[in-house]
Formats: sequence, C-alpha cells, structure tokens
Amino acid sequence: MNSILPPPIELQLDALLLKDMNLFRWAHDYLGTKGPETSERPSPLEKLKFSDFITVSEDQILDEVRRRGLDSLVDHFAKEGEGTSIFQHGDLWVYSYTERGHSGILATAKSREEIEYEFVQKLILSAEVILNHRYKGAHP
Repeated sequence: MNSILPPPIELQLDALLLKDMNLFRWAHDYLGTKGPETSERPSPLEKLKFSDFITVSEDQILDEVRRRGLDSLVDHFAKEGEGTSIFQHGDLWVYSYTERGHSGILATAKSREEIEYEFVQKLILSAEVILNHRYKGAHP
C-alpha cells in the first residue's frame, strides 16, 4: 500500500486530456521528484501504479470529453497531419491514428457517443501503459 493521496479529480482530467501533458513527467511533478534517475535514486514510479494516480472513473472522463468537446480534444492530440482523427464515413464513425505517414483505424462505431466511448477507452489504456511501465519493470 502506498502513502500518497491521488491528485484531485480536476488535475487527473487535465493530465489525461491536455495536449502537451506528459503523464510520466506529470506523475513525477506530483510526487515532487526532479532530476535524473540513478541506481541510488530510482524513479519513485517503480513503487506506484496507474491506480495510485488515476482514480477518476471512466464515466467522469467521458463526461469531461463531452463537456470539452471531442472535436477540440482530437485537434489537441493531432499535429501537422499526424495523430488522432475522428470522422464520419457513411453510416460509421471512424477513430484513426496517423504517425509517420501511416494510418490505422483504432475503432469504428455506429454513433458519435460510441466513438467517444472508444476514445476514452484508448486514452485510459495509453495512460495505464505509461504510468505502469516503471512499476512493472521493478516488479516482474
């Protein structure tokens, strides 16, 4: 069991949804740790998991995505033709990602609400991978 309190919900939502937010750096800043990691001074993230930092519910994230507007969030995550895009193609909504000129479809859905849900699911999964990376490396 860890002794840190999770950040306030508003900070968690910003960390997940703001364009320039680096979750790894955000977690270190929240813990007050600065400077390079060494064998004598390992990352405190080796002792903490995603769930120690992100306690906001999927529904709270989805509500915030809808409040901020999915289109504005997608624009934030895209840069110069690369990144996330969500668009309607015929009867389907498509959630795709482009990187280095290669595109891939992450999800399709029959409604905008379903694609918003898919967006949140991928966002949570990505954040979990980022924040659990050090913990899993230290606890094989």
